Amino acid sequence: MKKIFYILSIMVFSCWTVEAADNYKDPNQYIITDESNYVIFMYDLKNSLIQQFGQGNEVEGEMRAALVIGNLNLFDIKNKMILNMQKEHLTFLVSNLDSEKIERITKPFIQAVNDYISTVKSIELSDSFIHMYMQTPEFYGKPWIDDYPKHVLHNAESIAISRFDNKYWFNKIKTCYNNNLQTGDMIDIIAKCSQEYQQVVTEETGKILQQLEPYKQLFENLHQISPEQIMPPLNIKNR
Repeated sequence: MKKIFYILSIMVFSCWTVEAADNYKDPNQYIITDESNYVIFMYDLKNSLIQQFGQGNEVEGEMRAALVIGNLNLFDIKNKMILNMQKEHLTFLVSNLDSEKIERITKPFIQAVNDYISTVKSIELSDSFIHMYMQTPEFYGKPWIDDYPKHVLHNAESIAISRFDNKYWFNKIKTCYNNNLQTGDMIDIIAKCSQEYQQVVTEETGKILQQLEPYKQLFENLHQISPEQIMPPLNIKNR
């Protein structure tokens, strides 16, 4: 009887975990190729922010960029940018770009960044590190590291991250961090408090890799283009 109760408890907990995670996922459903293009744009946009915020100091630039992006309404930005991509008839893997198209597609992101920056009064170091941890794709694709080319895996990981409510998970990790301040190093505490988030993103990455399977050859044929070649300087104010 105890064994049956134990098994039922695991089943109920597992269902609750999946349901809870789904409650904080993007309610919008997108074509996988649109999501793939979106995260390519976001990768280049973030690199542009790092360069502008860091002014030669990459670590400082990355911390500031992660903090700013982590405080944006990313579901709204994703929705608007994908709609803009569709209006521009963007082909898969952002292969028919020009500077005017880029400006029109990325306008929701630029506007959101400028709106947020104007409200920032102080920065808490732990917040930056939590956002950096949450936004780092390499933490979430380890089970498939030998099965997919790096750029395919990175794309899938980034899509997975984009499907979850960044503010909900940040608040959850931050609460855990605050409750464990005296238990160890800041980075170790953040890593420990992020384990549930890491698990749900990792599971989502596996699903996305299956969705991207038909496009593996297109990724293989993709020539790597540096962000400077396709992403013009961003019109960021008050940086």
